[in-house]
Amino acid sequence: ARRLSRDEYAKTHKHKKHGKLFYAGIAALAVAVIAVGAAFAYVQVLSGNLQAGLGNVGKYLVKTNMTKEPFYMLLMGTDGSEERSESAEYAGDQFRSDSMILARIDPQSKQVTMVSLHRDTLIDMGTNGKQKLNAAHSIGGAAYTIEVVSKFAGVPISHYAEIDFDGFKEAVDALGG
Repeated sequence: ARRLSRDEYAKTHKHKKHGKLFYAGIAALAVAVIAVGAAFAYVQVLSGNLQAGLGNVGKYLVKTNMTKEPFYMLLMGTDGSEERSESAEYAGDQFRSDSMILARIDPQSKQVTMVSLHRDTLIDMGTNGKQKLNAAHSIGGAAYTIEVVSKFAGVPISHYAEIDFDGFKEAVDALGG
């Protein structure tokens, strides 16, 4: 067996060292690709679930470019809860909205303007006659409420968020009671 010179020995070990780095880099790249793929799949599933949960609300929401133009969002709290849904007294009922806020978000000027809509405001709901504004939710759910508020305020609504009693309790508990 021939003994390696110092230069030959260094070349051999350098090659092995670079080989290990190469394989470590490939493994890191594979992990990154898998993580990005998993994150993309998760976002797609989440987006699909959100769209499925909208029901017919989506047909009353207008499309906007949220980064470049002002848009309107309807925020609503309803008197629904799991306990009330299971109660015989409220069986099959739609719940009313307790609070409604119409928000105008302007991403360019970084300003938000919010107007509280009084729940007892009497408005003409066409074939449903004159009703208090909060009756829209009990008549036709979120979709009808968006339609009524959009017509009442004279603005297109592109986003909507709703919370019920159970969600409100969870939010309060999350903040420490």
